[in-house]
Amino acid sequence: MIAKRVAQGKHGPLASVPIAELGAFADLGPYHMQVKNPTYGLFTVRERPQAVAPAEWELRAGVPALWHHKAVRNTCLAASADALLERRADRSRSDQDRMLAKSGRLHLAADLGMAPQRVAAVVTDDPMLGISSWISVIARDPQFGKIEALCLWLNSTFGLLLRIMHGNRPYLGRSRVPHELARTMPVLDVDRLSDDQLIAAATVYADLRHLELQGFSALAEDPVRLELNERLCREVLGIDPEIVAETTRKLALEPTLHARH
Repeated sequence: MIAKRVAQGKHGPLASVPIAELGAFADLGPYHMQVKNPTYGLFTVRERPQAVAPAEWELRAGVPALWHHKAVRNTCLAASADALLERRADRSRSDQDRMLAKSGRLHLAADLGMAPQRVAAVVTDDPMLGISSWISVIARDPQFGKIEALCLWLNSTFGLLLRIMHGNRPYLGRSRVPHELARTMPVLDVDRLSDDQLIAAATVYADLRHLELQGFSALAEDPVRLELNERLCREVLGIDPEIVAETTRKLALEPTLHARH
């Protein structure tokens, strides 16, 4: 199976691509129940109304956070806050501060519907907590370009392939990666990329961050996804883009990418 060989670093054409478990070089933000649960949570969460622009919302009282994963809203690699955290008066402020210190700019989708949803990870301009639908990912070595490289990988064909292999599949068309699985998910080891590779990743991300992606069911026809795949291979990883193109064509035929629930 291609995914297993890639994860083990034994797939010949990808032998030069470093792979590691996500938890080997990154920490994860808190479980959503620690944030918003009525009994255990430290905060109250308010969702941004659709009529309110992100810039206006972030000026309101509260701490910006990323809550829901919606195909109509999350269409590109860049994301903005859709919720505000309000400190609960009946909770310890020091505990709240410690939780907010786990904020990150990269956020992994915890539950992915292949047909409608378009992104497996997003980047926010400022660090914030991911709640429920998103797991914040914080690189222990926050070198420039690392979160951009990881975002590109997670939204590429190879990133999706390893996610499908590793995550829970409660039914056809979905991929769930809760905290306990996210830590051990095989991903691109950004700690082993060179400075030039990280700079290239940041450049590719900057070029693509606001371009609209199609759902994963359109993997083989989506021009933005195809550009992401091609540039990740050529400009960042230094491998033949045809490798990912062939895998994309094969993965696009899998029923799990087309089922809707």
